[in-house]
Amino acid sequence: MASRADDPKERQSGAHDLELATTLNGLASIYHYQGQYSESAALYKRALGIRERTLGKEHSEVGFTLQGLAAVYASEGRFKQAETFLQRAQIIIKNSFGSESGEMAFALNECGTLYARERKYANAEKSLQRASSMAEKVLGPNHLYLAQILGNLGVVYFNQRKYVQARQLFERSDANRRDGPGI
Repeated sequence: MASRADDPKERQSGAHDLELATTLNGLASIYHYQGQYSESAALYKRALGIRERTLGKEHSEVGFTLQGLAAVYASEGRFKQAETFLQRAQIIIKNSFGSESGEMAFALNECGTLYARERKYANAEKSLQRASSMAEKVLGPNHLYLAQILGNLGVVYFNQRKYVQARQLFERSDANRRDGPGI
């Protein structure tokens, strides 16, 4: 399936179709979660090409696809490439939604978790603290997505042996998951 990325028939018969890009993005996500990283990356790249040609290189949907591709590269341990894509996505999302938005909080969370995987804890902490502050401000203090960010920040503190801070964040994350309004 992924081998059709350069197929002239596909380019002529709907490669610019945004519905196709959405489908490819969904399939790429499934392949990623199944550990089929090369298939996932190929599908994200196809979706990215369609979205860049159709919507422009600075459109928010391009940013979201870049985040997906970055997640695949991070899963493969290709951290530098993942970071490059996440930085580009962050710029696009900031320009699309503003510097204080739920989408921006998600982008910061993605960067923070990447830094944590690289054991760049100071960078991870900074990104995740910004993400949690932003999510709390724009989504509310009991939002389920905030719970995820708090849990990620708790892991960063735990890995640095900052157990008191980690425990506080895990407890708050747990309370949000149980009592929060959801996404």
